[in-house]
Amino acid sequence: MNQINDMATDYSKESFLRFLDYLVDQGLIKYQTVRGWRSAASKLLNELSDAEETDVRTVDLELAVHKAANRDPGLISPQSLKTYQQRIAIAIQEFIAWRSNPASYKPRSSNGQTGTSKSVERLVVQERSISEKHERENLIIHSGLTLSYPLRSDFLAQVVIPRDLNVAEAKRLGAFLLTIAVDYQPE
Repeated sequence: MNQINDMATDYSKESFLRFLDYLVDQGLIKYQTVRGWRSAASKLLNELSDAEETDVRTVDLELAVHKAANRDPGLISPQSLKTYQQRIAIAIQEFIAWRSNPASYKPRSSNGQTGTSKSVERLVVQERSISEKHERENLIIHSGLTLSYPLRSDFLAQVVIPRDLNVAEAKRLGAFLLTIAVDYQPE
């Protein structure tokens, strides 16, 4: 009996990760959605305090985002970090709802209502689209070289270029930058 009570109150990171597997195994949430949640967990939940490790309800998501951004500066875009934060928040809410009453647990849709198969499917499609977009962004960032340039005293410009940029590409990029200047006058 005591072991059952402990299990019902187990909000540890390990239990949370098992819950994500359970969702897929039981067909409650599509694999792609859970994959996005797992990806967010791997980025944000790897530097937790002891208290947060034993109870994911206490995780400071803002701090987790800052730690992830500082761990590998420039590798994860601010938009990706925001998406990871949103995903992990939803996943933890689902975990808490399941822990509260596993027998009557139903996944929630994007609008927070108990999901029907169509609303859950829309959420899955939306999550898949976001996931694919971030995978493409991360591929571009990982294969490129991010350079910063102090354009003005109050503005730091950044550009991502291929690591093997050649002279012709550099000239093309320079010509493009000329055309977007607010005072550009075509000759």
